[in-house]
Amino acid sequence: MLNPPILYVIHLYITHPSFIMSILNLDREQFNQQNASQNGTRPGENVPQTTYGQKESIVQRLHFKWRPQRLKRRWRGLGVNVRKYELKKRKNLLVAFKKYKEEKNRAQKKDKREITKLLNYLCKTVEKMHTPPRVPKSRIMSRKYDTAKHVVLHILATTVEKKNVIFDKEASDKKKEIFGYDWSSTCIWTGATTNLSVDHIFPIRGAYGNRNNAKTGWVKEGLRGSDSQWNTIMVYKTKNAGFKIFNHKRTHGWKKDISWQKLTSEELDQCTQQERGLYVKLQKWRMYAKERGASFCWQFEENTNREIEKLYADIYKLLEERTEKLDVKLVPPSRVHDRLASWEQ
Repeated sequence: MLNPPILYVIHLYITHPSFIMSILNLDREQFNQQNASQNGTRPGENVPQTTYGQKESIVQRLHFKWRPQRLKRRWRGLGVNVRKYELKKRKNLLVAFKKYKEEKNRAQKKDKREITKLLNYLCKTVEKMHTPPRVPKSRIMSRKYDTAKHVVLHILATTVEKKNVIFDKEASDKKKEIFGYDWSSTCIWTGATTNLSVDHIFPIRGAYGNRNNAKTGWVKEGLRGSDSQWNTIMVYKTKNAGFKIFNHKRTHGWKKDISWQKLTSEELDQCTQQERGLYVKLQKWRMYAKERGASFCWQFEENTNREIEKLYADIYKLLEERTEKLDVKLVPPSRVHDRLASWEQ
């Protein structure tokens, strides 16, 4: 392999032949003069030329003091370009390898999800095949929690709310400041003044949870809303159910019930102006209630919750048993038909 100086000589000879020829002529004249002085001949006489002397002299001149600055800059610039090319090539290789790893990990996660989904389906199928059919609940037992809210309201009114902080004039003025002067006669969501109903900000039983969805804790540490002025506002009757549920699944992928769930700063920015205003008002009111030491929700101890759950089951079981023992006597259908016919006349 040729040395870099030789390569540059060839390169310059191709691009700048006159420059190389001038150097060769100068070198030849100098070499003749040196030989003439050594051999005692005149510079114009023919002297045998040595290729070795020419080559050594040209290499030294180009590589050291006689080498032009332009050639030095070219040599330096070529080295910089080579290093830049190598770095760019290495960077592109690292980027390609990173993309390959990401695609590989993505494919592995997808395969893992598919395998997990298939295994869960197989497990559920086998479980269904070997699990005896469940005895369906009676209509009475399946509706045993229909009166649960009213049972809790009765407990709150007779026992719990007596331990709450009294809702005084200061609290009333603060509530007017946050929700508006006529909050007691205006819907907090629509601004309507007719067909209103009292709504509990923190739900009486909606956040307590159940066996399938624990929410705030169910039996262990479930929360129930307070039945007092600390936890009530006025709402238009048709909006009573869902105005506190902010559903942004299609646009931002989340859905929350602000009656008992908190929003992050990012989620709050993604809400509408009306939703944001309602959420800020609720948070201000709850912060004031905490400062006063008042409770807008209650937590019963686990033993109390289990006793209430057992009470539901026992009472509805007793109702079911006694209903089955009833001796039901029917009026003959013919008499019923005759009665209906008389109505048509």
